[in-house]
Amino acid sequence: MRDGSTAGAPSRLMLTVPNRPDYLALVQHTTRDAARLAGFHKGGRHRASNVVCQLAQVFMGTPARPVEEGEIDLTCEVVPGGLSVTLHDDGPPFDPSLRGQASTFVHGLLTDGSPDWVEFRNLGRGGTTVQVMLHVGSATTDAATDLPQESDEDDAFVVTASPEAAEPAGEAAPALTPDTHPRPAAGPAGAAAPASVDEVEVSYGLFRPEQAAAVSSCIYDAYRLTYLHEDMYHPLRIAALNKSGDMISAVATVPDGTVVGHFALSFADDRSVPELGIAATRRDWRGRHIAHRLADLLMQEGQRRELYGTFAEAITVHPYTQHLNVALGLGTCGVRLASIPPDREFRGIDEHPRCRNSAMTMFRYFVEPSRVPLDVPPRHRDMIARLYGWIGAPDRLAGSPPGGLDAVLERPAETTIEVRLTPASSIASFTVMSFGEDARTRLHDELRMLRESEFRVIEAALDMTEPGAAAAAAQLEELGFLFVGVRPGGPGVEWLLMQYFNGVIVDYEVMAVDSDESHELVEYVRALDPDAD
Repeated sequence: MRDGSTAGAPSRLMLTVPNRPDYLALVQHTTRDAARLAGFHKGGRHRASNVVCQLAQVFMGTPARPVEEGEIDLTCEVVPGGLSVTLHDDGPPFDPSLRGQASTFVHGLLTDGSPDWVEFRNLGRGGTTVQVMLHVGSATTDAATDLPQESDEDDAFVVTASPEAAEPAGEAAPALTPDTHPRPAAGPAGAAAPASVDEVEVSYGLFRPEQAAAVSSCIYDAYRLTYLHEDMYHPLRIAALNKSGDMISAVATVPDGTVVGHFALSFADDRSVPELGIAATRRDWRGRHIAHRLADLLMQEGQRRELYGTFAEAITVHPYTQHLNVALGLGTCGVRLASIPPDREFRGIDEHPRCRNSAMTMFRYFVEPSRVPLDVPPRHRDMIARLYGWIGAPDRLAGSPPGGLDAVLERPAETTIEVRLTPASSIASFTVMSFGEDARTRLHDELRMLRESEFRVIEAALDMTEPGAAAAAAQLEELGFLFVGVRPGGPGVEWLLMQYFNGVIVDYEVMAVDSDESHELVEYVRALDPDAD
């Protein structure tokens, strides 16, 4: 326990304990001490410790149903007229507003012994914080100090005491207990654990908004806090992405409401070609082909919506995801070298290379491929033709002039470049939609700025449906970029993929590629890499 005082009586008490119920007594004693310092009478100290312990129990679970290991930070601060208490938990995301029990949760907080103000805030990879305000010598609805302003952040859930909320018509307000409000992934209190997960029925379907917090918990169980998609640690964002159509989630659930698997089609710039990914299966449920069934459901949905196709990034730490994509009808069309940071966790793999890992880019058409002519780099034309053959478009280059589109189409006046930065993985990506006479200068300047910003991996995507793409690819190769594949981007967009490494040496030996096609592409790219062994 740390004393935050500077002179005289302490104004702040801080405690860090393991996230387990057996440490609840320390939370209780620390809160009572802080309430005494804040001037609470005996009954007030008892009320304060009860409120904080109830909230701590929500995060800790119960001995029969413990949550994942972690820590809880308790901060008790004496403020004018009362006590402000903050609990920070680094375990799975928790958001009561999205469990379908917000009303019950509020009524439980606003009973006679409740705090005057409480706020839950989901911090994504930063965990969850709950802050409460307790006032000296006042009833719940008779606060002696101003209440904090409600947060307008997207993952804040605020409850303020009011007589109307405290007394729901026609029913008694339930007490807040860990059994009433467990972790999103927890089962019913007192329920007997099944002898085996194989005995539990798993249901598959598209996402419903009330499942958002349970999806976040599933992501946490699979990856802890290392997953690159920060939005997946924020239940409100998951619900918003599905509502807007930016993501189509499929979930696997068991009878107690636990989400044991998640897979999604997520859209970036083009609404016709989503990425198949964000796959997670809870550790105890692996081996039941949950991911495959969810992916099958998404493939059916993609066909039903008549999307152009879908692509996936299959990690090369192990061949499982590559196997899955092949079974779903996806073929190899590219490779993303060193695209995954070394701190990314892979559940079910006890040991994997602690270097930047790679992924195979794979694609499947849902409709007939486009016939738009392409500006193909002559140096890689044969390989590009093979790549299109692997994904089901063997004659894709038939209408593309060998001399390039420059010979038959006029270039625009200016080059159009869009840049996307991902600092968490030290990746910078830029897409070139059109190639003007200033393309060489623009590409050189873009690379220089990204190198100076110390991004380790710089990716380029050139639209081969535009004249000048082949010339720009040659210019990027002069600057040190490697050709790494292609990827259809929709009926009118075809991406040529290239990468540049800023101080990163790709270890090709640790890549586990399973198919002959993937092996052939990796060896082709390796032969182009001057830094390869």
